[in-house]
Amino acid sequence: MRIRRRTNTCLNCHKTISEVYNFCPSCGQENTTTNLSFGILFKEFFSNYFSLDSRFGRSIRPFLTKPGFLTNAFNEGKRVMYAHPVRLYLVISLFHFFLFSFVSGNDDEGEEDVFFEFNTEDRPALDSLMALPREQRPYDAEEWPAQDWEVELIAAMQSEGHSEEEILDSLDVVDRPWLDRLAFNRMVRLSNASGNDISSLIIENIPVMMFFILPLYALLLKLFYWRRGLYIHHVIHSLHIHSFLFFALSVAWIVTIIGGEELMDGSGQVALFLVGLYILISLKKVYNQRWLSTGLKF
Repeated sequence: MRIRRRTNTCLNCHKTISEVYNFCPSCGQENTTTNLSFGILFKEFFSNYFSLDSRFGRSIRPFLTKPGFLTNAFNEGKRVMYAHPVRLYLVISLFHFFLFSFVSGNDDEGEEDVFFEFNTEDRPALDSLMALPREQRPYDAEEWPAQDWEVELIAAMQSEGHSEEEILDSLDVVDRPWLDRLAFNRMVRLSNASGNDISSLIIENIPVMMFFILPLYALLLKLFYWRRGLYIHHVIHSLHIHSFLFFALSVAWIVTIIGGEELMDGSGQVALFLVGLYILISLKKVYNQRWLSTGLKF
């Protein structure tokens, strides 16, 4: 058995303590001068975050089996026994995106299909439309930001090797509203991207999108339950809901990795069903309204 040397001064808070103490009475850090090894480092990490005796470990069971329980506990001030909502969200979401990178990395390997497809027989008709003054060209407000024939023109010019600048000049978007110009610019860039490039772009931006979606979801909860607590209370609820979303999808990705891609659709549908059921029960438990009102708001 390895003997750890103790000190009479806590290395963390610098309070004077007796060498007979295994832990500092002031801050709780272990009283030892032993340098950390890799084994001790990882042991303490898993002990702090994943052991059944830790706050994270105690949070897993109610988190999975009692929707809304952790939200109510945290908002009632019980914040020492269970994992912090932000920490829970970060740990589960990181695990989810780690698994998702494996699943998405196996999709469409070697495929280089372009985003827009073009039929070469339509080229003369497109040239005729471009020859018309702008006010005489076909326009349908529902086909925003670009008309169908403009999308085909982008694909045609891209297939002929034109640069992004040449395509934008041909579309004559200089005098259009800035939002239209921005949309056209993105479309032209997508026309030069492969399916894998687009998938990678989406995957890379999912965490950023979720960062903005989470407070917006909390705002939606606040609008539906404006008398039920402060906005921060709904943020806590939103964190727990999104944490379960990532957990359910993580299980779906594990099933896909083990069982093959043919199970992806089925496991994903089951995961989303469970997420919907979880949200419904959580809304009922947190806001304590009748099932009919809860169901309508859900």
